[in-house]
Amino acid sequence: MLSGSLDYQLKMWDFLSMNQNLRPFKDFKPFDGYPVNALSWSPQADFFLCCVQGNQAKVLQADGTKKQTTIRGDMYLHDMNNTKGHVATIHDGKWNPKSD
Repeated sequence: MLSGSLDYQLKMWDFLSMNQNLRPFKDFKPFDGYPVNALSWSPQADFFLCCVQGNQAKVLQADGTKKQTTIRGDMYLHDMNNTKGHVATIHDGKWNPKSD
């Protein structure tokens, strides 16, 4: 299980092997200084998407290691057709269930 919050932390939980300490097995900041807005597992549950308050998102492997980061758009361009990536906050993200 995953949880993310406004304190910039992403926590990974394993409820089956949890002891009395009730602590996550991994706790880290996917983007330092940005709150976590949304988390979404891939259909095969081998990757997950992490969307933060900034204009980038990360795809991480099931163990929390980084696989890929989206491109950051240039918000200072006047013609938005000439930039790649997001220029505003990413609020949510989902996987396409029919795509690998």
